[in-house]
Amino acid sequence: MEIVKSVYTDLIFHIFAHMKIDNASDTYDEAYVVSVEKELGRKTVIPEGVTAYYCANFERLAFINFLPYFMVKNVDELCYMISHTGMTTDEDLAGFINPFCNVIREISADYIKYRNRKEVVQAASFEELRDYIGKQSLVMKRFFDKLQEHTNMKLKIIISDGLRKNGRATGMGDTFIVTLPTPSEKYSVQEIFMQLVHECTHAFTDRLLDSINMEDGSHDIAEYQVMLLDLWLFQRDCSELCNDYIKWLSQDILDECNEKLSDRQKIILKECLESI
Repeated sequence: MEIVKSVYTDLIFHIFAHMKIDNASDTYDEAYVVSVEKELGRKTVIPEGVTAYYCANFERLAFINFLPYFMVKNVDELCYMISHTGMTTDEDLAGFINPFCNVIREISADYIKYRNRKEVVQAASFEELRDYIGKQSLVMKRFFDKLQEHTNMKLKIIISDGLRKNGRATGMGDTFIVTLPTPSEKYSVQEIFMQLVHECTHAFTDRLLDSINMEDGSHDIAEYQVMLLDLWLFQRDCSELCNDYIKWLSQDILDECNEKLSDRQKIILKECLESI
């Protein structure tokens, strides 16, 4: 398990923090936008129509959330990666990819200076989070060992200041990459660890569905599966986090998960838990 930061990952999600996305991938944060504008001394302006185009073509353009931005060394490499990945069309390039990359180029110099200043301030909380994740991953060693066995990948965790809520996870080559928010007034170290477990659990439960997308409701089912299984997982392997987990999600959401999943789906989910 490797825990790192990535300024270019931060930059991508900084831009998404300014975009109101009309689905569960949304990471818009108005308070962050106001705060970061003061610290940057400038606005991050998203061209008109870009957000709407992204939302309308989300299933095809969602890949932009999952690219290995930690691998790039400069803005040109960053924009090249975005422009040459995914099954995009000429319309996608004109309606989203090119204007999104123009925003990157416009703000990157100021953002990187800001992020370097921020990293100094956040150094202590980052180390606290690294220590906490390390200790809790030993408590839940069975789960993380099964994750490595199941994916046949090493785990890389990116802590991102730009990602304001939720998380991202994807497999790239021999690496399972999870991106998580940084500790803040909105996210405690306990909640970030629980988000880590949530993202990793998708690797086990998503395979229980034939497909997952926003339009037919299967994405909601995928989330219900993860949230309910993680409750059982914490009850089994890390009881000290159970109350925190219930408080973090809310009992109402967990009740909804239990209600929305059929008896058959819950039986299969229990079988999945036994295999982890």
